[in-house]
Amino acid sequence: MRLLCDAIAFCYGPATALKQILEVWRPHVSAITLVATGTTKEYFERTSLVDELIEVDTECPASMRRISSQRWDALISICNPVGFLSLSKLASVSIYWDFLFWMRFQGHAAEFAADFYAVEMYPGCAAAIKKWGREIPGIREFPVLADWLSFTTAPEAGLILVNLGGQRSKLTEPWVNTTYPALIIEQLQEADVATGGSSRFLVTADMATSRRLAADYHKKGWRFVSLSHNEFQSELDRSDRVITHPGLYSPFESIGHGKPTFFLPSSNYTQVLQMRSFRDYGLAPQSIDWCDLLRTDVAFGLAEEEGVRQVLTLIERASKDFVVRRRLRDEFSSWILMGESELKVTASVQRCASAPFFGNYKTSILSLLREVEQRISARQEVQE
Repeated sequence: MRLLCDAIAFCYGPATALKQILEVWRPHVSAITLVATGTTKEYFERTSLVDELIEVDTECPASMRRISSQRWDALISICNPVGFLSLSKLASVSIYWDFLFWMRFQGHAAEFAADFYAVEMYPGCAAAIKKWGREIPGIREFPVLADWLSFTTAPEAGLILVNLGGQRSKLTEPWVNTTYPALIIEQLQEADVATGGSSRFLVTADMATSRRLAADYHKKGWRFVSLSHNEFQSELDRSDRVITHPGLYSPFESIGHGKPTFFLPSSNYTQVLQMRSFRDYGLAPQSIDWCDLLRTDVAFGLAEEEGVRQVLTLIERASKDFVVRRRLRDEFSSWILMGESELKVTASVQRCASAPFFGNYKTSILSLLREVEQRISARQEVQE
């Protein structure tokens, strides 16, 4: 089977989803082509999962003309409705993978026509499926693509993993239209000083953000790195607590590793809604967001561009507000000072709250591959 892959270049989440899938599918697929740019391209250049990487902006239909004469057996598109419209014409069978179905606020989407529409069952998805599922003939449900580990290596006392994720997208560019990384690190470093400076911090982000932070915030006990996903998992295992932006994969990976997980304020619109959902389901007992700091919130159901614009406005306000910055520092200080017994309670609460969303995802997505192969064979027989 020749597989065409696309994961929208919006931070690291879509690329992580694709990697988790391809690690299971790779032994059963003859050739894998990835069309990518931005954070997705950066992410997969550090893996050996794909045979061919073609630099194409799949959010720009015109740029996809360069591959329009090629054909594949199957397409898997991760959360990219624009790319799906063009790329699905190049493959016999199409799979659309949606880890944001829980935040869908309208139906009748073109990607609903995919042969297989995979919904990753994050908090809130059950209600969304009840509302929109009838419109999607090929809908399939999957657990979160993260491992639930009963045992991990013994953590290194005082090692704090700070995960900023892939900060970049077409809508967010640090030090151009957002001060988020600088604001968070400045207040974390002040909290480090305020609590005695005995902890060690490993800060992870995309390459460009990590380099800028390393240059601007060099400090003893602090490392700023950009890691492959496998390297990130290893460092996650070593840490005794995790402070993360409210993305999707890294929080569930952290909780799945049994780590007490603390939630930073949101850096984009999707994260505002994710944080709200995490709190509703009890996954984020230790968290702080702009609604707490600025007494204002961002509505559900906005277009992504408008939602991001509003969040970036809140980040700018917070960056200029001395009182907000002090509140952030004090909150971070309380996380750093939390003792072993409190950390265990936090991790236990989060494990209990998140357990319903985990499952044997590897078996589930391998079963999906078998369905895809059968569909390809059936269509080839019809053509013959």
